[in-house]
Amino acid sequence: MRRGTAGERLGYRRYEADGQAAAWRRANLAFFCFIGLTVMIAAPAWRTMTELWLYSSPYGHGLLAGPIAALIALREARRPGAPLPRPWLAGYAPLSVAAAIWFVGVRVDAQLLQHAGLVAALAAAAALVYGRELAVRCRFALGFAFFMVPVGAGATPILQTAAAAGADALLNVIGVATSRAGHLLATDAGAFRVAPGCAGLGVVWACVMTAVLCGRYLLDRLAQRIALVAAAVCIAVAVNIARIAAVLAYAGVEGANAAFVEDHAAAGHVALVPAIALVVAAAFAISTLSSARGRRYAG
Repeated sequence: MRRGTAGERLGYRRYEADGQAAAWRRANLAFFCFIGLTVMIAAPAWRTMTELWLYSSPYGHGLLAGPIAALIALREARRPGAPLPRPWLAGYAPLSVAAAIWFVGVRVDAQLLQHAGLVAALAAAAALVYGRELAVRCRFALGFAFFMVPVGAGATPILQTAAAAGADALLNVIGVATSRAGHLLATDAGAFRVAPGCAGLGVVWACVMTAVLCGRYLLDRLAQRIALVAAAVCIAVAVNIARIAAVLAYAGVEGANAAFVEDHAAAGHVALVPAIALVVAAAFAISTLSSARGRRYAG
């Protein structure tokens, strides 16, 4: 059998590369066309979800969840050994389920179902267009995309109570006489209400999303990842309590009025920096302890 010349082999490699690029172009075009189709069909749901991302502080993380999921999927798809896109016709089944969830949400006027159905439809469409093998390889990214769904409003009263009780205790510890009645904190400077916007739901979601990312890339065991997520929730609640206590202590010194304190939800963005830093530090600490224990057992 005659071996091809160098020119023939180079031509074959170029032909193969062109075929791979064409497969990716077709898949990408089909996926973006599907996104455009959902925007036209489910425009109200997209609008309300985007408004929650942009204008509701507890759900601002959703604006980042989609791009982060896309970057993770792109990274996985470019790793050596990744298969080429190949349509997976069985993907119509989960896509139909996602569409049904969205439709039920429309019929009963439930935004949560509409938003969850949209995100599920995007994940199912990705599996349908790019193929089962790529979907399995990118399963973490597809799951991470569900952080786009604005959810958790039911936890706000619980977080409000925890924030008020924690701030009350912390202020009394640091010497600021405080009494609490529900979500209302009374100090010498006046009465201050811990508003729903100050409950810290946005900090909790940001910390949980960070913990999931760190757990994926820094921790090997599922138990460690679950522990990190639990620690992230505790860190978020503690940081939010410290933020409220600091604002109230400052109000007592400067004589700020209650309106200032109730309107300080934007200060929650400042609390994100130490909260996320503590979650990342906790992830590295768990990873280091796990490695040290493994070396000790190996020795």
